[in-house]
Amino acid sequence: MKNNIEYRNDQVSGKISWALDTLQSVEISISNECNRNCDLCPNKLDNKQHMTLDTVDYITKRLKEINYTGRLGLSGFGEPMTHSEIWSVILLLSASDAQIELITNGDYLNVEVVRILHHTGVSKFLVSLYDGPQQIQKFEKMFDKAGVPDALILRHRYNTNENFNNRGGLLWKAKVEGPCYLPFYKLMINWNGDYHVCSNDWVGLTAELNVQKTSIEDFWFSKQMTKYRLDLLKGKRSLVPCKNCDCQGTLVGEKQFEYFEKYYGYKKNTLDSV
Repeated sequence: MKNNIEYRNDQVSGKISWALDTLQSVEISISNECNRNCDLCPNKLDNKQHMTLDTVDYITKRLKEINYTGRLGLSGFGEPMTHSEIWSVILLLSASDAQIELITNGDYLNVEVVRILHHTGVSKFLVSLYDGPQQIQKFEKMFDKAGVPDALILRHRYNTNENFNNRGGLLWKAKVEGPCYLPFYKLMINWNGDYHVCSNDWVGLTAELNVQKTSIEDFWFSKQMTKYRLDLLKGKRSLVPCKNCDCQGTLVGEKQFEYFEKYYGYKKNTLDSV
């Protein structure tokens, strides 16, 4: 079984033949609701919002427009399994060629649910372990019995000192210098269809563009995304939420970062004033 970092490296290591190939990870927050109340999570919303099937359908169409075959993560700002129509969501998304993964705390999973979700279209289950290492055997047995042991990726989140960041500065303020690769290979769509400039943007800053009116390609090369990339290419984090974020953001995505250096004709001395 691969660990989370090995799995992520595999996801973003595809061939880049043209600029849109840099997009190799799409994350959608289908639900802001969560059944847990963890200390190191800013999700304390009273109003629990779920993505409508109409918005899911738009996302599927947008993915098909660009023949997207990369990672499509159901995650974001809540527990995706709280969505009351989770089965319909996955069925709609499976009409695209994206590789659907479910990022979950695992509380709603059992052998039969895993089987059905996998059959419906979920290729990988990234289960976050918050309670301790005793959960490892539980989920390994569950996926063995479901007949899909290779679909399980465990994320060891019980060591909070090593596995959490400040969620774009919403939990605590921090100052990190240097580049971040996230906006060079990944985009985020919130429950209402709004594009976010970063999947780590829990502050709530959107790009003021929505999936129902703006294609994925147009957003990926929008002036909003360009502004953030140029800032990060210079090793600066002057924009919100980057300026208060302590996420290093350089574990994966270096190849995409280097591609955009050439794409923008990046020269440090000439971009310092951008």
